[in-house]
Amino acid sequence: MGKESVQLSVLFTGANGQVGRALKLTLKDVNYYALTRDDLDLTNLELIFGVLDKYKPSVIIHLAAYTDVEGAEDHNDQAICINYKATSEIVAYCNKFRIPLIYYHQIMSLMGKKKGLI
Repeated sequence: MGKESVQLSVLFTGANGQVGRALKLTLKDVNYYALTRDDLDLTNLELIFGVLDKYKPSVIIHLAAYTDVEGAEDHNDQAICINYKATSEIVAYCNKFRIPLIYYHQIMSLMGKKKGLI
């Protein structure tokens, strides 16, 4: 029997962020899908599974987040939706299809100047 060639495809969110832009340069020799908020609206939870399934990635790197700390205090619902609920949907997708997930997050996007988590 010959060895089967497995094509690795990496999907990552937050493609326009600082880490996402650097990752595009790093993955130049890898088949990847770099999703921006225009490609994957993390405030529309019902669409997340469908968008991810369209690409059928081998690995997901989740970089997208609501990172405006002061804005998160004023737009608490949106920050929670993007940073918690959408992330939970991505985790559920990865669990369902047994896809490895790399999750990168800054703690300040979860905390504001007010005491405690948003």
